[in-house]
Amino acid sequence: MDKGKYSVIIFENLHKYFRMNRWNRDLLDKYCREFGVGIIGFLVNSENGDNHKSTSNSGGGGVPYQNVKQIRRLYNLPVSVQSSYQLKDYQLNPNSNIFRIARPGSISLGAVPENNWSVFVLPTNSTGFFPVAQALPHNYIVDTYPGGYKYSDVKKKSGQHNSTVDTQSYQQNLLTTVMQDNGSHDGIRRIIFGNGLNFWLHRLIFLDSLTYLSNGRLSLPLQRYIQIDIDDIFVGERGTRMRPADVDALIDFQQRLQQLIPDFRFNLGFSGKYYHRGFPEENDGDDYIIRKCNLMFVVCLSANFLLNRARQPVPLVLSHVLAQSGAPDDQHDGD
Repeated sequence: MDKGKYSVIIFENLHKYFRMNRWNRDLLDKYCREFGVGIIGFLVNSENGDNHKSTSNSGGGGVPYQNVKQIRRLYNLPVSVQSSYQLKDYQLNPNSNIFRIARPGSISLGAVPENNWSVFVLPTNSTGFFPVAQALPHNYIVDTYPGGYKYSDVKKKSGQHNSTVDTQSYQQNLLTTVMQDNGSHDGIRRIIFGNGLNFWLHRLIFLDSLTYLSNGRLSLPLQRYIQIDIDDIFVGERGTRMRPADVDALIDFQQRLQQLIPDFRFNLGFSGKYYHRGFPEENDGDDYIIRKCNLMFVVCLSANFLLNRARQPVPLVLSHVLAQSGAPDDQHDGD
């Protein structure tokens, strides 16, 4: 046998892996080394008593702007773990080599869901352990990020306002939420998450981790299909409805999307019941949408519009409108 049956081993609770009996753990580790199988694991706070209270209210020896948390060793790895963190501004390490779907270097600004995150303290100048994703403590104040990211939702507090980017302080306050073990420590490659998959970015990192650890055997194609539906285009209170200028803006935005997504067009659904229910300029907008329907997919949701508009049999008028828009007749869901 020249290759193993499994490409990646996944532990929903990584502590179950580290707490396996010695015999089974040795067998699993030997299998991973022999066949180059990686391990993905998630730290589950609720089962390991990690919901510690802060041991100090000062920042001495800990992370600035964050109460000091209890620190423990991550079993036999030279990595420490701190738990029960609240985080914000989640970011993907631009230097990580695991990403395929997710975009390295991007920052998701704002609060990160849940308040029981585990973070990793990696060895200094390590050649075997690297951050995959990082975040800031929820009460660390920063206005402008390295790279020019702006964060406008922060409330500026006296004594905590950073008018300029202190890159050194910023880097020191980044907490590692997903770590990579390249196998140099014990011959087994691992990617370990400090929380589960409820956070949407973790799902992307998980997919990329599967691809990376399986050497591409477990991967999804990068081609994606996108469709944007705008339903009830004529529905809205007077004063809030689309005007001709709004229609032009929609078409302009569609053209910009077409530069990235060939042949992209919005799907517009409309109901004749609310046609021409706005102010005069908004009614002009309704007519303008119809005149421009050849640029978008238009789906009629009501036969009333067609009867009132053209006073022709519904099938004939509907076929004419759909032919102009490029949409097939079977998309009609008339009343």
